Amino acid sequence: MTYDDFMLDLKKYYYDLWNLGLKKKANLSLKNYLQQFHENMEEETRFKIWYEFCEHYFRNNCAGSPYDHNQSLPYEISQHLLRFLNHFPNDMPQLKWLYLLTNDETFLEKAFHHEECDQETIDYKFLSLIHTLDWGAHHASEGVAIIKEELAKATMDSCLSMIQNYKISTELQNLFHYYVRLYELLTLFQHSDCTSFIEFCHIHDFPFQTITTLYYTK
Repeated sequence: MTYDDFMLDLKKYYYDLWNLGLKKKANLSLKNYLQQFHENMEEETRFKIWYEFCEHYFRNNCAGSPYDHNQSLPYEISQHLLRFLNHFPNDMPQLKWLYLLTNDETFLEKAFHHEECDQETIDYKFLSLIHTLDWGAHHASEGVAIIKEELAKATMDSCLSMIQNYKISTELQNLFHYYVRLYELLTLFQHSDCTSFIEFCHIHDFPFQTITTLYYTK
């Protein structure tokens, strides 16, 4: 069996059924197919197919961001991918793919410090730092940061270190400088008489991108 044969089977046993609205039947069909694939296919062939699947899937689904991509991956496929990748817990690019599949920062750290670390992994590492700053600014429209100043500073220092020591795209650097300025304004706002952070940003000619804040009640 080749990778192309495998993809045709996935279309037949899952995607065609799913697109017809037969979701339960599609999930059961996929589960049975992958079980037979695992039990009847030689390990070397399986691993080769899963490797090629990872190459195609993660390249096409994680080009912009490593987050939230796996929501489009059927559960049964994700579990078989995890089983395959766990056979290579210290190899690249499998470590990178494990991170993309699970969003587990442990895999990212191992991939980043691996001797075969590639540019994609460097970008993902930088984006993980940006993600921390983004999360901390989730309530910025209210004029507050939800991470401690020490963590924000340490994260920014790590970003600066990466910019100095690695090839970081202009786009990612600009994104970093956006958050640097955002946190600077949050600090200034705390010591100002202004009551609206959005207005405060207008005064300082800062293109603040408002984030929708959700609240939950018990």
